[in-house]
Amino acid sequence: RWAGRRPLRGQGSYQCCLCGKVETTDHIFFNCSLSRFIWCGLRLVFGWDSSPRSWDDLQGCKLPRMFGVKGHLGLFLFSAIAWSIWKTRNKMAIERIFPNNPIDILYNAISFMQKWLRLLKQSDQVKLAEPMLKIGSWIKDYAPLASSFTDIVEL
Repeated sequence: RWAGRRPLRGQGSYQCCLCGKVETTDHIFFNCSLSRFIWCGLRLVFGWDSSPRSWDDLQGCKLPRMFGVKGHLGLFLFSAIAWSIWKTRNKMAIERIFPNNPIDILYNAISFMQKWLRLLKQSDQVKLAEPMLKIGSWIKDYAPLASSFTDIVEL
């Protein structure tokens, strides 16, 4: 599945501005390094055996169960995450603005969840409190490796 982006006025490319691979919907939302970071973080938060690698991985009832909520609430959480990934991708592809830290994508997703939460029934808002808190706690506790691994030696 191609992402549907056309080069602007014949300029541009069909390749990911981050890694240079062909930009498909699966690549943007699941396989690009930024997306993989997000899904791997969420895998840790929710205790999944594996991260989704394509839209096909979300078929059936898997999406709501992934976040520990029922039906439309899983779709709500996924939508905020996907929207954050998409907006980040557009900033990179169109404006050439790259995130300073990939964790910012999850911060933005939480922000969307908080804004959109008011659109849900009170009972649904209560059900989403725990998964949103789990994501927020993981973000707050996230610490990248302090040391970097390289083959460059300083003399």
